[in-house]
Amino acid sequence: YQDFTWSKPWFLSVKEYGNKYYNSVPKTGASLDDLNAVKLYIGLYNNTNATKTDKSNYKTAISRAQAGLVAHNKSYSIQAGTLAEKAGNNVLGGWFHKTAYNNQMWLDGAYMGSALLAQIVNFNGTGSNVFGSTTADWDMVTKQLNIVWNMCWNANDKLMYHAFEANAGTGKSDSHADTWAGLNGTTKPYTFHSAAYWGRANAWYLMALVDVLEAMKNAGQESTTNYTTLKQHLADLAAGIAARQDVTTGGWYQVMDDPSFKATSYNGKSSTASNYIETSATSIFAPAYFKSGRCGVLSSTTQYDYKTIAKNAFEGLVNNYTYLDANGDMQIWGSCRSAGLGGG
Repeated sequence: YQDFTWSKPWFLSVKEYGNKYYNSVPKTGASLDDLNAVKLYIGLYNNTNATKTDKSNYKTAISRAQAGLVAHNKSYSIQAGTLAEKAGNNVLGGWFHKTAYNNQMWLDGAYMGSALLAQIVNFNGTGSNVFGSTTADWDMVTKQLNIVWNMCWNANDKLMYHAFEANAGTGKSDSHADTWAGLNGTTKPYTFHSAAYWGRANAWYLMALVDVLEAMKNAGQESTTNYTTLKQHLADLAAGIAARQDVTTGGWYQVMDDPSFKATSYNGKSSTASNYIETSATSIFAPAYFKSGRCGVLSSTTQYDYKTIAKNAFEGLVNNYTYLDANGDMQIWGSCRSAGLGGG
């Protein structure tokens, strides 16, 4: 939308932010969350309103993020000897979400890390060698997405658990996974994944697949096994998520598989909070479905018309969960502040 007059203030606002912080992108890894925003520089670089100085700044930011992903892979990835590996799961080299979460991979990280790498590889073109060669780069993108898929996908419910911890809570205490419900690292079959289907986590992974497949398609990767594998993941997950859409609001619940869920406690205190339509997840599902169709990476089925699903989600958000406040600013409610898996 860069050629529309109404989009110019948006570009200038993001440009101001980008030019202020381009040299602050961390190069040492440690947190995939802290690298994710570098995606905005790719859009800025390709904007017709970017100056020569702007483009130089944006390349610096992207280069720093590239170094950050390499450092993260080296220092903050799952090493040999975990319980998951001993149980026959290929988790070696999977990226921690953050340093605080030892041996954990979250669905969030698929979007923050894997999709970022895919977009950088696509930005760099055929000469990309973040991890040694263009082929190695695409293999790394797919590897990270596949590890999470294999450890968190439930083929019966057709949804993904939020995260997994490679030692099932029996390893280092600094993983914080010992507080998770449902883990079992003492008797077979072991359980490595967290207990709930969190809406926003599934949304992160869905959007990651869409963004990665878009980048791979633009890079001519459609005939590769990596592309076909991830495209099947997208088809499977898209159908599973579509089956959980609330007909009345067009949204999705915070706990995706149990609309009637009621809490009994929270952080040691009694609670009677009920499940609710969670708007941040819905706000990601809608564009993920729209974009997947526009980019040609997901086709509707006899059961699900994904464009209609996206349209119902977007209209439901606007009609039911937004309002203009006294200052004339748009507000949205029903959005989860956090549902992290840390010790606190």
